[in-house]
Amino acid sequence: MRKSLQGTFFQAICVTLLLRCSLAVYNTSFCPGGFFYDTTVLNCVACGSNKVTSSDGLGCSCSPGYIFDPNVFGFRGDCTQCPSGTAPNLDKNRCLNCALGVNPATLDCSCSTATQIPIETVQDGSNPASKTCTQCDSTTIPGFTNSSGLKSCTPCPYGYTYNTNSTPWVCVCDTAKGFVSAGPTCVSQTDITDTLNGIALVDARRLTYYNIEPTGDATSILAESSPLSYYFFYAVSKCKKYQDPTACGVFANLCVLTLYNEAHPICRLYSDYSTTLETIGFDDAGAKKYIPWLFFTKKADSIIFTSILNVDLYFTRSGSPQLNFVLAKYHLNGTYLGFESLDNQLQFCYSTSQISKVTSTLGANFVSSCQVEAKLLLERQEEMIFYEMFVIDKDKNYIDIPV
Repeated sequence: MRKSLQGTFFQAICVTLLLRCSLAVYNTSFCPGGFFYDTTVLNCVACGSNKVTSSDGLGCSCSPGYIFDPNVFGFRGDCTQCPSGTAPNLDKNRCLNCALGVNPATLDCSCSTATQIPIETVQDGSNPASKTCTQCDSTTIPGFTNSSGLKSCTPCPYGYTYNTNSTPWVCVCDTAKGFVSAGPTCVSQTDITDTLNGIALVDARRLTYYNIEPTGDATSILAESSPLSYYFFYAVSKCKKYQDPTACGVFANLCVLTLYNEAHPICRLYSDYSTTLETIGFDDAGAKKYIPWLFFTKKADSIIFTSILNVDLYFTRSGSPQLNFVLAKYHLNGTYLGFESLDNQLQFCYSTSQISKVTSTLGANFVSSCQVEAKLLLERQEEMIFYEMFVIDKDKNYIDIPV
């Protein structure tokens, strides 16, 4: 049995057959550099001379410029320095010759230009005595290292090209081929023109806030939204042109940020696009293929008094019946974060009580109030999460809850 208490594990191990029981205290804090976490003793252990901690923190590797001693190769093996003019291979078991010398910064073989990378493998699988330098193609980024440690000439994704003026080189939108930056990616300017229906970014990113505290004679304020500005081109073009699920999720989220204002350019684009899509068979024509369901087409009464919810509800002496509410979670960037049971996620005020027991009780009323300074809300810097609410009936069907 293990219990966590302020970063320390107390492990009680009892082996009945051996009639042995021991209690030990172990340090589980992050091991410092030059140490690894030994899972056999559950503690930090020094790597030893000429070694560094491995990337997973559970072992050690030889320091740059060193290889494992071939006579004592293994987990506890010693590390020896490569002779002058040589550099270790990736497996740290051989020193290879460097025709152009050793780079003092990386202790790897040098190449004549920054567009070359040192290669130590050959196609037939043999072990060469030297590393050779290979010229990367002009459309790739040289010197990037993959998870296995191999140097590679990495091509930029479609729509990108590499920027040689930055260090290290990075992929940027290929403006020469008509691609522009749009949110987290690059988008074809042609796709943007074809999908925006003439709506300009300057109009799409504006939000009007009404019923504000009066400042003079003003009761509303016009502001520009950074999320709308950042995601607009990406969400609309990638969703309408390619039906990208993540982009369509962002498209829906942007409309939600306007409070479902169908007069706003983004929601208007969303609604217009939905009319071109096939209905997917829910009990409302507003549910369309490819995009999240934002708008009901039925009147409120027909939705509220629907007969599709199949549940057995009855009152007993022990209490009132409970409805099973769940929430689908989405990040602003369109990432689906899974389902979770309804608790206090939708409550503005912090609370330690089990709010879900109240909010899911049939016939119960719940009132919560608090005062929070706007400054404190901004200082939280919490990720913006979007929720879609469902009730699960006895047939395990998920029924949308209108808001």
